[in-house]
Amino acid sequence: MHVLILLDSNQSFTIMKLFATRTLKFLTSNCWSTHLCHQHNPHVMLIRHASTRKRFYKNVSVVRNIGPEGLWEVNLDARKLKTPGGKLFQVGSQKLALAIAAEWDAQKEKIDLTNMHLTSLAYTVLDNPCKDTPQSISEHLIGYLDSDTICYRDDDPEELDRLQSELWDPIIDWFNEKYNCRIEPIRQGLVVPSEVIPSEVASEVKRQLESYSLWSLQGIKFATENLKSLMITLALLDNKFSVNEAVALSRLEVEFQIGRWGRVEWAHDVDQLALQSRVAAGLLLHQFTCENNKIENIRQAA
Repeated sequence: MHVLILLDSNQSFTIMKLFATRTLKFLTSNCWSTHLCHQHNPHVMLIRHASTRKRFYKNVSVVRNIGPEGLWEVNLDARKLKTPGGKLFQVGSQKLALAIAAEWDAQKEKIDLTNMHLTSLAYTVLDNPCKDTPQSISEHLIGYLDSDTICYRDDDPEELDRLQSELWDPIIDWFNEKYNCRIEPIRQGLVVPSEVIPSEVASEVKRQLESYSLWSLQGIKFATENLKSLMITLALLDNKFSVNEAVALSRLEVEFQIGRWGRVEWAHDVDQLALQSRVAAGLLLHQFTCENNKIENIRQAA
């Protein structure tokens, strides 16, 4: 038995508004493959090969298998969506399935996978070409702490230093309070300590990350790699600011230089929107799959 949800263009638009109005509209970047382990990975090459395929379907639908797991699938007409590795495309979150179906429904004459970040991230989790585990991703993410962008400051020019202190210090203060530590920014010319983040703090953050599912962690990893800051990402997950604000914080020095030398609209604006789209996709993957895990835990407890 199956539950079938058929999408037309109006429904697809409604779903995108309902679940991701704030973020899915930014899914227009061509820098989609940074979440994979290497640019020459066969998985990447397979997706790239298919990224300009002509649209071969009219309707997109979401189907739920009525079974023990109740997984959601995406259908393109009568064809079941499969991953580049040949696996049946199945996800545990209805919201994620609907958002991915909306990506496929939004394609015009050609399928442009470079604009479909959620689909690409889901492919990565399902095929898992790098054999990732929650432990390996958490270890990778912890590596960002000692080199976190917001921990390193440049005293020259003074205006940038003041701006960094004004906007980045509150994030460090939040981190210090949350993890009961005292991390100070490292300024230019000072000796960098062997441990910017105390090992016990790093261990606590790692334990928190390992509590998430592989799906959720791939979203966190994608956001962190694009923001170049685990601290900003963790604060974003804690609802301290929006995706757009997180991107602005990560681009602080870039925006400062643009303010001094001027903005090239066709380049700088596209870069900013592309970054917003990638971070938004990572956040959505985390939120959708975390919510599904909470529901499953409640069911099991009942």
